[in-house]
Amino acid sequence: MGMGGTQRSAKFVKYLPKFNWEPIVVTVKDVHYYAHDNSLLNEINNRKIIRTESCDPLRLLARLSKTSSTNKKANQSSTRNRKSKLLNLLNHFIGEWLFIPDSKVLWLPFAIKSSLSIIRKNKIPVIYSTSPPHSAHLGGLLLKWITGAKWVADFRDDWTGGESQPNPTILHTPINRLMEKFVLKFADRVIGMCDHLAENLKRKSGYLSQRKKFITIMNGYDRDDFSRLDKVPPDA
Repeated sequence: MGMGGTQRSAKFVKYLPKFNWEPIVVTVKDVHYYAHDNSLLNEINNRKIIRTESCDPLRLLARLSKTSSTNKKANQSSTRNRKSKLLNLLNHFIGEWLFIPDSKVLWLPFAIKSSLSIIRKNKIPVIYSTSPPHSAHLGGLLLKWITGAKWVADFRDDWTGGESQPNPTILHTPINRLMEKFVLKFADRVIGMCDHLAENLKRKSGYLSQRKKFITIMNGYDRDDFSRLDKVPPDA
């Protein structure tokens, strides 16, 4: 069972059945985002995907935008537009300061509740979480503690010490490091998307002797994505 969702994760979902693993994905319902590509779902539309609610600002924005589009009254639309701008401000600025490690922690209560039901009903043996957002790993950690299932934590970017998620205040740094330490300690396997990241996570964990725990699965390409392209001779 996997928590989160990216194109990298979609490829995991697509190809895991070839290795006798049937994935169930838990993710959030539609959120307000600058880009959407629904075609990415075409190759995994035969997989089981559970979408939950969230109090994350981007989810609230999506719900607000949907309501605004169906409401034709100008005064109500204007009010919702103002609220939409406020939520954008909350997400980009206040959210980075207020929520640790990120605003997606407001998704976790919904995700954990749904995941627990799925794990118990289907007797799920392995939990897979992917980040960023790094709060997804907190969900994986809690689910492991509650259910005792094995847990794989996949890192597409570093959590602390990198440039992908700078700490806005001095307070954020030790809290993020502590959370990261717990994740690296209790995860049964830790995946980095490159050797440098995997080695960095192993170093920060303090478990330098546990080489088998930290592995690298690089980003690659799917031949199926290029199967419809015309073949052009090299000297054409």
